[in-house]
Amino acid sequence: MVIIVDIATTRERVTEAVTTNLLWYDQETKQMVSLKGGQLAFRYADGKMVVSSQPLFSSKYTVGSNRSAIMKWFTDHEEEYGLQIINGGTHHIAMSYNGHDREIIEESLYEHRFEYEILG
Repeated sequence: MVIIVDIATTRERVTEAVTTNLLWYDQETKQMVSLKGGQLAFRYADGKMVVSSQPLFSSKYTVGSNRSAIMKWFTDHEEEYGLQIINGGTHHIAMSYNGHDREIIEESLYEHRFEYEILG
């Protein structure tokens, strides 16, 4: 019996902290202040302006695949279901298994939201 699991393209949102060198010229002390952080923040304390840095976050999307999730599922269930990889292409992974665990394997693949086809 053969299972063909499709490798799907995934988009994942990643949030990263932005860290830059921030410069601010203090008019009172006539000095250049250098800070690391995302953005400058100002507050008044004891009649003076105090500068500090605050974190700033940037979000972006990364494109990948679920190949690593499929391989993790394979290694987790390899001995339990008698799985063997027959062919590992760029668009799918073909595995063979012993025929008596079909319903359990199908349920597990469905729970992990893999697109698959069982032949035989």
